[in-house]
Amino acid sequence: MGKTWDLVVIGSGPAGQRAAVQASKLGKSVLMVEKDRVGGGCLHSGTIPSKALREAALDPKTGRTLKALFSRKNAVVRNETKVMKDQLARNSVDFLAGEARFLDPHTLEIHSGGGKSTRAQGRFILIATGTRPIRDPQFPFHHPRAFDSDSVLRMKKLPGRLLVVGAGVIGCEYTSIFSRLGVQVTLVDRRKELLRVVDGEVVERLMDHFRRTGVRLHLGATLESWNAASGSAKLSVRINERRQSFDAAFICMGREGNTDALRLENAGISPLPRGLLEADPATFRTKVPHIYAAGDVIGSPALAATGAEQGVIAACHAFGKAHAPFPKTFPCGIYTIPELASVGLREDQCEDIPHLVGRAHFRELARGQINGDDAGLLKLLVHRNTGEILGVHVIGSAASELVHIGHLTMALGGGVEFLAGTVFNYPTFAEAYKVAALQALNQMRAV
Repeated sequence: MGKTWDLVVIGSGPAGQRAAVQASKLGKSVLMVEKDRVGGGCLHSGTIPSKALREAALDPKTGRTLKALFSRKNAVVRNETKVMKDQLARNSVDFLAGEARFLDPHTLEIHSGGGKSTRAQGRFILIATGTRPIRDPQFPFHHPRAFDSDSVLRMKKLPGRLLVVGAGVIGCEYTSIFSRLGVQVTLVDRRKELLRVVDGEVVERLMDHFRRTGVRLHLGATLESWNAASGSAKLSVRINERRQSFDAAFICMGREGNTDALRLENAGISPLPRGLLEADPATFRTKVPHIYAAGDVIGSPALAATGAEQGVIAACHAFGKAHAPFPKTFPCGIYTIPELASVGLREDQCEDIPHLVGRAHFRELARGQINGDDAGLLKLLVHRNTGEILGVHVIGSAASELVHIGHLTMALGGGVEFLAGTVFNYPTFAEAYKVAALQALNQMRAV
C-alpha cells in the first residue's frame, strides 16, 4: 500500500514548493516528489539561469566567455537550491527523488534510480510538473549546434552568428543576452510582431533597440529547406527565400506539459493539447476532486510568481483554509535588454474606454542621465473621466521593479492624482510616475 500523506506534490518548482510549505504550515503531512533536481525547471533550466546569465552579460567584470558566464549562473543556482532545501527541511516536507506515475487516483508509484520504486498515497495530490520545450521535427534538433532553452545551457562556445527562431519571451530574452555578448543575432518569427502580449509602443522601442545594437529582425518570415547535416559545423536555412548560414540555432517555438509519464488515465484525467491540464481557475482543482494542478502545467499565464500563488490557493482549498482569490491583475516582467514590465490593460485594449496617456522619458529624469538610460519610458494609461490607472508599461532600467509601484497603486485604488501628489526620492527612476501622472493630469484639465 505504501505510506499515506495528507498532500503529495509532484514537482518542486514555484507552484509545488509553495503548496508544500503552505500545507505544512496548516499542520498537514506533505511529500514532495521530483524527478530531477530540487527547484525543477524554474531553478535549473528556466527563469533563474536565464536571468542570471542576463546579469552576467551586463556585468563587465564577469568576462565574455561561456565558462565565466555559466560559472556565475551555477553559483546562483547552487545558492538558490540550498535555500529551497533548507526551507523544505524547516517545514518538515518529506522529499523523494524519482519519477511519479499514477496507479489509481490516490496512489503513486515513484521510480528512482537503480530500478528502485516506492509507493505513496495522498489524500490530496497536486500536479505541478511544469513544461518543457517543444522539439518539433521540422527543426534540426539532431544537429549538435541546434539548441532549445534547456540545451542552450550546455553550449560550449559562443557562436559568431546565431539564428533565433521564435520571437516570444524566451527568444527575445536570449536574443538580448547573446547580442550583448557580441554575437551577431538574427531573430526570425513567422508572426508579424513580437511579444504580442506587450503594449505596442513598448515593443516598438524594444525593436528599435534591437536594430540599433545589430540584431537582424525578420518578422512574418518563412523558414524552409534546412541544411543541417550532423557532421557539419554550420547550419543553413532559407529565410524569405534567401539562404543564410549560421554557427548555431536557438529554437524556441512553444512549450508542452510534463505529463506524458504520469499515466493520468489511471487517475481519471485526460490532458489537453500539448500535455497541459485543465484546472478550475478559482481553486486549481481538476475534475477529480482531490487532485489539483498548478503552475506552468495548466498554461497561461505561466509565470513563476503566478504559479507560486496558484500552489498556495490549491493547498488552502484542499484543506479548507480561507484564502484571497487569485488576483485579476498582476505584473509581468520580461528580462530583455532593456527590461520590459507591465500591469493592467494595453493601449489597444482601451479603444472603447475614454482614456489618455501620460509618458515619462528616462532621458528627462536626473537618474536616467546619471545611469545613461536615454531610451527608457514609463507609460500610464489613465481613464479620462475618473483618473483611474488602467495600465502601466515600462521599458528601461529597473522596469521589473518599477512596475510594482503602479501595481500597488491600482490594487489599492489610487488614481493619477495620488501619483501626481506623491513625493518620490530624488534622483530615482520612480520619479517617472510623478512625471507621467502630471502629464496625464494636464491633459485631463485641458479638456
